[in-house]
Amino acid sequence: MAQPGALPPATLERWLLDLDSWAICDTLCFHLLDRAPEAWDHVAAWAHRPEELVRRAAFALLAALALHDKSSPDARFVATFPLIKAAADDPRDLVKKGVSWALRSVGHRSPGLHAEALALAQTLQTFASAPARWIGRDTLRDLSRPAVLALATRKAAKKAPKRPACSTFFHKACRATSWSWSIFFVISSVSLPSLLNLVCAAPMNTSGLFR
Repeated sequence: MAQPGALPPATLERWLLDLDSWAICDTLCFHLLDRAPEAWDHVAAWAHRPEELVRRAAFALLAALALHDKSSPDARFVATFPLIKAAADDPRDLVKKGVSWALRSVGHRSPGLHAEALALAQTLQTFASAPARWIGRDTLRDLSRPAVLALATRKAAKKAPKRPACSTFFHKACRATSWSWSIFFVISSVSLPSLLNLVCAAPMNTSGLFR
């Protein structure tokens, strides 16, 4: 069984040229190639290939990375937008649908990428080519759903660093003792003789002290 990162380039090239269906192409990308260290390099290289299924593999792989790559920053995905623009004019059905899939998947990843993908989809709708306009419409229809934005927001919340428990405890302790510290500083600002005069001048009820 092939392992990510252990596949000889010649073998991978032979597999690419032997692709004869979108199902095999997508399975290869989602279950093997997206875990390879060279995955991002493959996206950039294959997006310019003339073969229909090899070019689709570039964008199927980008869709897989949008779902599975938990460490890459948003900027790395935005950097692939020129590839999406360049391929948006391709009239071949499998490429067109692959490009749309990749852009929609990137838009699902985070609120920031959701906004970036929406903007690119609106730009594609202004292109002269029918495939680019179709990709723009298809992406806008998907990303305009409130559930998609809610999903991206939840993903971003999961990735946000959580406050350590000790920090939370310290924060609560500081709030709970804020009045105590205020009283301490007020008392410390009064001279000892003045404080004794205030105490001695205060009326005392001594009844019952010696009962």
